[in-house]
Amino acid sequence: MALSSRASIQTFLASALVALWFAARAQGQAAGAEALYSGAPVQDFAPGLATGDFVKSLTGTPPAANPSGSGGQLRLLNANNFPAVMGQGVAIALINFNPCGQNILHTHPRATEISYVVSGKVLVGFVDTGANLTLHLNVMNPGDVTLFPQGLMHFQQEIGNAPAVLVSAFNNENPGVVPIPATTFQFPPEIIAVAFGQTSVNSVNAFFANLPANLAQGSLSPGGICQTIFSKNYAAPGPPAPAVPTSPGSGYRKLLSGEELPGEFTGPKEVLSLHFDPGMLISGGGDVLS
Repeated sequence: MALSSRASIQTFLASALVALWFAARAQGQAAGAEALYSGAPVQDFAPGLATGDFVKSLTGTPPAANPSGSGGQLRLLNANNFPAVMGQGVAIALINFNPCGQNILHTHPRATEISYVVSGKVLVGFVDTGANLTLHLNVMNPGDVTLFPQGLMHFQQEIGNAPAVLVSAFNNENPGVVPIPATTFQFPPEIIAVAFGQTSVNSVNAFFANLPANLAQGSLSPGGICQTIFSKNYAAPGPPAPAVPTSPGSGYRKLLSGEELPGEFTGPKEVLSLHFDPGMLISGGGDVLS
């Protein structure tokens, strides 16, 4: 047989093997998807659904698995209780906050979350995975939308001392939820004590015993607003340092660094402290004017 013929046959066999490998891989992926979603990807929806199965109340009494603490109530519709979303890659949640209620620190390992504030004032935040572990805090009002990237720790809290309603959508029919306090304390107290710099296992156990149910209830500051980083006085006492520029007028401003902030402060690494006297005005450039 000529060398050119042998080369052609070898090329054909190699191409056929590659094609067979890709075909087998695609078939395996389809089988995995079919097992996961109870239906082949080419179907419009999961098999066995009746017309009425495509509608479900989000405001009705939630199943026992949905969180309902003193801070409010969370209702989640996912593949477990709303079969219509199986294979569609979506889920939805409704959060009814009591005044100062908080959806405690948690993550969604399998989904990105996008949230819409229907009513009330809601403080939201998440920490990214960059080298500085930056905290992203925002205050949301009715009509505002925010996003929590997949897998990042985040929270939502009502801060206007009034009820609030928030709706969240997920790009996975089973987004999963990892509540940070509860899951952390599933580890042996000896492990947790080392991680948090505690010398006593008893102190860890005592802390765990006081964990609130989600949604947790926040507290009010003396001014009658919900106790958050925005309702506390983080200003260092005394006049500003000479290096901080001020303009003639009433009051002053001071940029506080992380070293000047109380140990309990977990917000941004720098805070601008504004000290208002009667009639004082802050210009657009940040100068103190009388």
